[in-house]
Order: sequence, then C-alpha cells, then structure tokens
Amino acid sequence: PLSSFEIGDRVLVKQIQPGTLMFKGQTHFGSGHWAGVALDKAEGDNAGTYEGVKYFECAQHCGIFVRPHEISHLLGANKNSFSYVGDEEDSDSYDDDSLKGDCKYSEDDEWRMGFTEEKAEDTNSAGGSEVKENQARLHSAFLSGKGQKFPHSNQCNCN
Repeated sequence: PLSSFEIGDRVLVKQIQPGTLMFKGQTHFGSGHWAGVALDKAEGDNAGTYEGVKYFECAQHCGIFVRPHEISHLLGANKNSFSYVGDEEDSDSYDDDSLKGDCKYSEDDEWRMGFTEEKAEDTNSAGGSEVKENQARLHSAFLSGKGQKFPHSNQCNCN
C-alpha cells in the first residue's frame, strides 16, 4: 500500500482530510508501517513529533500519524503545483502588518502572484520599508525560480 505513495504526495486521510504525505515507515510508538501527514487544516494531533521523536516538520496541530490503509491519493492533485500563503500570525518578524501573499504555479509555466496590503499607512511606518523589501525579495525569488520544480512547503496551511 505505502509503496504507491511518495513523500510529498497529496493525500486524503480517512477520505475527508486533505494533506501532504511527509513520512512513511516504521515508528517507535507502534508496530508495522505508518504514514505521517501534514494536514491542510489544524485538525491533527502534533507537529510531526510524537513522544519526543521527530518524524517530520509541519505547523502545530497539523500533523497526524495513520495506518497506510487510511490514506488515499488526492484526485486532481498536481505534483508540480506549488502554493504559498503568508499569514501574519505565523511570522515573528511582522507584528502589525497585514501583508498576505498567494502564489500558484500554473500549467502554462507562469507564476501568478497577488498581494493584498490592507493598511496602506504601514508602508510609511518604520516597518514599511521592511515589508516592501521582503515583498520585493519574495517577488524576485519567484521570478528567478520560474520553470523550476519546488518541493511542497513544510508548513501546512492552518487557518
């Protein structure tokens, strides 16, 4: 069962929870093989670490370990797709800004990026130049990576 899955595959846990396969193999906490999945939503039990042993990394409450028969391939998932969603709550460097980015890799080999800056006055504050600098750095990083395959982010999208 697990041999048909690769790390990074998009999977469905128990037919209802989408996520990314981050670990497959044996663990210290149970016999047989296990699948470690970073769920798209904070519906998990851990962050990829169980009883002090780190098997993979993901955001808190997004990690889950299940038996191989409990996962299935997520239909319509494209291995070459890459998405980034910025959330100010997950960042220590931005306390007050409202910069959110959403980038998706499309079939026609173009990057699509959108930024929403909810507080226009932030660009004039002390942190505004940092926001613009990071935005420019992110933009140039995506442009320079055009056409490359990117691994799935280790951070799941926990809303």
